[in-house]
Amino acid sequence: MKIKFTGFYVFMLLMFLLLNFAFAQSSFFPLAGKSSCNPAEIRDSSGNIIVPAEECTWNTLTGTIRNIIKFIVTELAPALAMIFVLYGGFLIMLGGPSPSNIGKGKEVIYTALVGYILVLISGFILDVVLAFLSGGKDLHF
Repeated sequence: MKIKFTGFYVFMLLMFLLLNFAFAQSSFFPLAGKSSCNPAEIRDSSGNIIVPAEECTWNTLTGTIRNIIKFIVTELAPALAMIFVLYGGFLIMLGGPSPSNIGKGKEVIYTALVGYILVLISGFILDVVLAFLSGGKDLHF
């Protein structure tokens, strides 16, 4: 009976994580986004230009770095924080009479939340710095 419940919880966790990425339809390549450049023209078989060439600039580089940071802060870090909070919760629930497991579970949850807050703050600071370096474009967050 215990194995069935554990399998159910793992299944629900995976479904929750997969649904998070299933509805992210903004772009097929979310890291490139609107900041990507195309140094060469793309033509069809008759020689007509389909996609004109775009010059790669400093703003393209900073935009790509900002997209990577945004992906880490909005997609990767929340998923990892949730996994560690769930792990800490399982340690607390299954700790039983052992106070060391309960204390370890609380410490894991606290560390996960503090780590997530630090990721949010550092993402915001990096976005401000990169916005300054790219000529004052809008902030992503």
